[in-house]
Amino acid sequence: MRIKSSLYSEGEVYTSLFTGENFSIADIDFSVKKTEICDEYELSFVPHRDISLDFFYLIFDIAENGLKAEDTYYYQSGISTNSFARIVRADNPDTGMGSGRDIFMLKSGLYTFNAAFSTFNRFYTFFMFDKGVLNIGWSLEGKKVKKGERYVLERIILNEGSEALSFFESYTALLRDRLGICKMKAVPCGWSSWSCYANGIDEEKILTNAEIISREFADRGASLIQVDDGWQNSTSFDIKWDSNKDSFPAGMKDLCAKLKARGLSLGLWMSAGLISADTENFKTYEKYINRPNGELISSFGNVFPLDISATEIVDKTKEAFLRSNSEYGAIYFKVDFLVNTLCRMGNGESLVFYETDYSVAVYKKFIKAIREAVGEDVFLLACGAPIGESAGIFDAIRTSPDIVWGGAGTPGRPDGWLILVLDCQNAIYRSPYHGKVFINDPDALLTREYGWGDDGLHLTEEEALTRATAVAFSGGHILINDIMSDLSDARKSIFRNIIPPYGKAARPVDFFEYPYSTHTVIDVDEKSTKTEIHALYNWDGKTSVDKVVSFDGRALVTDCHTGAFLGEYESQYVCKGINPHECRALCIKKIESHPFFVYCNENIYLGCGSVCEKYEDGVLKIFSVAEAGLPLFVYIPKEFTGEIYLNGMNVKNYEFVQTLSNGNLCKIFCEDCEKAKKD
Repeated sequence: MRIKSSLYSEGEVYTSLFTGENFSIADIDFSVKKTEICDEYELSFVPHRDISLDFFYLIFDIAENGLKAEDTYYYQSGISTNSFARIVRADNPDTGMGSGRDIFMLKSGLYTFNAAFSTFNRFYTFFMFDKGVLNIGWSLEGKKVKKGERYVLERIILNEGSEALSFFESYTALLRDRLGICKMKAVPCGWSSWSCYANGIDEEKILTNAEIISREFADRGASLIQVDDGWQNSTSFDIKWDSNKDSFPAGMKDLCAKLKARGLSLGLWMSAGLISADTENFKTYEKYINRPNGELISSFGNVFPLDISATEIVDKTKEAFLRSNSEYGAIYFKVDFLVNTLCRMGNGESLVFYETDYSVAVYKKFIKAIREAVGEDVFLLACGAPIGESAGIFDAIRTSPDIVWGGAGTPGRPDGWLILVLDCQNAIYRSPYHGKVFINDPDALLTREYGWGDDGLHLTEEEALTRATAVAFSGGHILINDIMSDLSDARKSIFRNIIPPYGKAARPVDFFEYPYSTHTVIDVDEKSTKTEIHALYNWDGKTSVDKVVSFDGRALVTDCHTGAFLGEYESQYVCKGINPHECRALCIKKIESHPFFVYCNENIYLGCGSVCEKYEDGVLKIFSVAEAGLPLFVYIPKEFTGEIYLNGMNVKNYEFVQTLSNGNLCKIFCEDCEKAKKD
């Protein structure tokens, strides 16, 4: 494959050939260093004279490999956490589909090509793919570089031959190790106000919903009440953050105390680095607005990016977050619209530049200041934010746009169901980030049958279950966004059946399945036999489908939604007649020659998150923190003469359930355990 390198400088374009060795363009010497990481390169340059540079590109003409557009698919990663990520066929006429950042992956027949930025320290980076040509870009912002000084660009991984999911998983593992991310915080679970009230919230609404969460779901780990936009006394974009005295007359500190009395924690929505012309503070801070060439250019509407390199803006931002944490008592923050400090998303995605340094370096310093203000124990969610640049500082990222859109289904906007489908796809495609670099937030769990304004969502019970399954198997946030008092018991049970979160993300079985991923799988650990949880989706609105789950040898199959044991199968299980907008979830357990735990009917995960086991030397040891009184179903081979221990106590009685080919399905209870414990 031929690779060209291009430099944009003061309106001029210079091109050279990149061979993986040192080269020169326009009085600038480039150095290419292969790092200790497989397929990773570090490019740097030294100018021979002072010169203003705009962009540097590596240009790959992938079409030269004889690829056919109709057989070529690539992963569009999007610009930010809230961009749609999707699989695109290369003959798609929409040229905008090829834009993205962080990572690019392509497949054409047996050929694969992958690229990813692996550092995010100073320069804004991006991918542009169109008509078989991939441009990998670094923005140099038109800044003047100095003669003789070395400039090190963000590192890039270039790979041919690796399967997409394997490449993505290796890439996020590299980010984790490079950033020193050792441990994830607990996955948030509870309720959020945005997709049921938007900014029309008040104390009564928050506490009414909090009371139901505390009374009916706290025993399953629901503990967070995330108060979204609307709690503040100003617009959504300001430099100062005070409680709205009309909606919250006693203030956020009092609300937090009332939540704590119910065993709940307070989370708050805040934006950072932006200011609206509608706020009373606009005139005071207008001088700090970022102005390219002295012009006042908005990010979107009448909202403007601030100069986040300015000490006063950094200090005021830290002050707002510190106060919300130490005075109000918030221990969780959803920090929104951050990508607009790097590019004006509503203004042609034009980049934001700062005088003091390159934009990414400024952004990193700004968000580190927020982290320093609240401390390491506070949970930070990056929403509407750049992904790579936020890694190592934020605990979590939103993985999709909002699931509720005003005007859904009107000209120029997708309908409510399509938005839901695309949001679910984002959670699937971005699953490699989860548990390594971030906790993923798939956005709101919605179970309601009523619509919200003109959002176009009136979910049937089956559609609500489909959304709940995708949220549950994202491994991440489970925050229901419904008016709890309006839900039937059946709809509430959908929420109850997916909490507490299991914490592991389902991966796509075929990353490049087109147009949508319809089959995902979770590899379950801490089990004595190979265990998988599969989700099978029918996103189509017209016809029923059959889906096949394949496996090695014989396995036991259980329905995750109903808890029904489906039987023993050889090599595959066929899910027949999955209706439009519905899904199935299955737990597959490989049959071994020794006894093993099969399932318990605690929730959709069937004990995968609450029961662990180990078999050795003729003894099966099961440890369970599942709900008290629930039976545990176990497989016992016909000739088994060993022992089974549950929570350290010897199980003496098994209740027969079903005869299988070489054993029996039985259930055990804690009360059937011998009191004497075995180490």
